[in-house]
Amino acid sequence: FRRRAGLALIFGSLGLLVAARVASLLPGVALNFWGDPIVLGFLLGAAVGMLYNKGVRLSGRQAVTLLTIGFAALLQPWRPDGLEDDLLPRLAVALPSTVVLIGFALGPQVMEGRRLWRPALLIGDASYSLYLVQEFVLRLLYLVWLKAGIGAILPLWTCVPVGIALSLAASLVTYRTFEQPVTRWLKGIKAQKAYRLAGQQA
Repeated sequence: FRRRAGLALIFGSLGLLVAARVASLLPGVALNFWGDPIVLGFLLGAAVGMLYNKGVRLSGRQAVTLLTIGFAALLQPWRPDGLEDDLLPRLAVALPSTVVLIGFALGPQVMEGRRLWRPALLIGDASYSLYLVQEFVLRLLYLVWLKAGIGAILPLWTCVPVGIALSLAASLVTYRTFEQPVTRWLKGIKAQKAYRLAGQQA
């Protein structure tokens, strides 16, 4: 699909799935999973990405204000009544998280060439791989932690930094060996199609 049509399809289809689930119209586990209101967080993130690509930027003061509001809303203890995957509890997290994202993404940017920021930027590049692999890594770590009796020696909280480190390592390997090559391959296919289309129009 062309970009505009693809974006309309993504927002329209996922939005309708969420609306159908909230209205209890979806049968079966699979459709209810895809209609989870948590999807709205992904759509809000995509909307922020679109604003970024259009060149929308905030001043430092505006960014700090939004970050303060967003984190304050995230850290306050009150939550709407209902199950975790109901609409209002999901929005209570998704909306302030989006405000935080806007503050970071559209505010003043770090200088990417400085060595200080390279590790953080690399983790950012690998964030999608991190999103995909972390659950498997953490589940395996938890099982090993129990089976090997590590929990009897070390307190449970030590599992957290170990889990973070292993998840980051696995995501970086996945990013380098799979995500980057596949992305280059897909971009090559897209470039070839654009080249052929330009040749036909000429």
